[in-house]
Amino acid sequence: MVMLAGKTISFFEGHITGNGNMAIYYKMGTFVGSETNSAAWTFIDSAMVTSAGAGVPTYLNIPINLFFAAGDTVAFYVTGTISGATVNYTNGITQGTLFSANAAMQIYEGIGLAYPFGASFTPRVWNGIINYCDSGTTPAPVVVFYSNQNIICPGDSIAFSDSSAFNPTSWSWTFPDGNPSTDTVPNPVVTYTASGTYNVTLTATNASGSSTLTKTNYIVVLNNIGAPQITEDFKNSQFPPANFFITDDAADGIIWMRDSVTGAYGTNTASMIFDNFSFNVTGTRDKISTRLMDLSSVTAAILAFDVAYSPYDTTNWSDTLAIYVSTDCGATDTLVYLKGGTQLSADSSLNTSLFVPASNQWRNDIVDLSPFLGESDVIISFENRAYFGNVMYVDLINITTAVGINESQLSSDFIMFPNPVHQTAVISINNVEFKDAAKVAVKMYDIIGNEVKQLPVTSSSNGKMFVQFDKGNLESGIYFYRICYGNTVAGGSKFIIE
Repeated sequence: MVMLAGKTISFFEGHITGNGNMAIYYKMGTFVGSETNSAAWTFIDSAMVTSAGAGVPTYLNIPINLFFAAGDTVAFYVTGTISGATVNYTNGITQGTLFSANAAMQIYEGIGLAYPFGASFTPRVWNGIINYCDSGTTPAPVVVFYSNQNIICPGDSIAFSDSSAFNPTSWSWTFPDGNPSTDTVPNPVVTYTASGTYNVTLTATNASGSSTLTKTNYIVVLNNIGAPQITEDFKNSQFPPANFFITDDAADGIIWMRDSVTGAYGTNTASMIFDNFSFNVTGTRDKISTRLMDLSSVTAAILAFDVAYSPYDTTNWSDTLAIYVSTDCGATDTLVYLKGGTQLSADSSLNTSLFVPASNQWRNDIVDLSPFLGESDVIISFENRAYFGNVMYVDLINITTAVGINESQLSSDFIMFPNPVHQTAVISINNVEFKDAAKVAVKMYDIIGNEVKQLPVTSSSNGKMFVQFDKGNLESGIYFYRICYGNTVAGGSKFIIE
């Protein structure tokens, strides 16, 4: 960039993909010869940047505020930091060719540069806007605001904070369905009592003018989905699915995501993943959680899911899956599942390339939710504990509940719920000690005695054994199951498929 008049460069807007940390450096004179020499550049600042969308200029909330005189040549290095945000560009013709100019400055074709100060790609043209003003003047504010949280339960409060550039002197907030619904302080606190999704708008003003920012669907007040029967196979392209929400621990844009190719056991075609292989977000704990569930009238509840993982190694780069249950809207969590490294892996394998599971690298786990029966506001969270290891896959999440099982049934040896079965069910094996769980199987028969399915015990928790059942293509009608230990029939009962 060559200055034709003395100006203060205020800030940049760019064509940004994804959300993540970005950094800006500058260097007086040409960058040629200093592309990989970090010592030649001056670091301005870094900040979390949230993309405004494809083709829409995104404000880079890193104030520049540097004055350059007429005749100065200056280079800028605007970069993502491999945390989710990337800078888009247009291929140029020849590096150093004049691309655009006005009365204040000339912009020349530059290069792409891998972070940090790595390989170069040439020629490249900056896709963005350079905002500047005369020396000694202050531009109108560029509005930026944040909140301490944006997913809450009804009746909870959110603290908002203004981080707008260029020293606003007055503020006008709008909070539809919030209390208050408007405010004029820089850092308001707002309470939401009704479930729903809400916009937030801030107009900031200084002596040079006003600017407005609206964050659409920014606040989510969770609804209670009642006593659930959730079966999530991630085949629907919506992500997160309707009954789930995501928490981005470091606000870096690296979160749980949907994989539209790989699913459980090679028979499903989708799953959810956390890509610990491609993104180094060591130490972060990102969650995907259910919406509020009501277990107050439930007499049995089970969480079942399939998982696939293969760590990079067993010492430094190994990730962990944790599952929590909260009964107070996430204020506190109870850890109910924790497996990592080769313990999480179905075959204890290591993989130094990006992990894509084979059908035999999946396994099923079950968590007994009976300690939380009677609670009316339950949230279940899957948490990735990142250590730059490998891709973690989760699929076929089933939350199965039963209402109306009496005490005599609960104390019996075998319980199937729900019964009647709509799609999936769980058989709980209680009060029976089997020395070798591998020898335990469930055989299912139609009403005339034909065996239609055989299912192994897939997991045990809290001293119980559980068996997952999916009706698949079985027709509606009356069926029977038997619990078999080797060649011995230990018990069983009748069930109905609707």
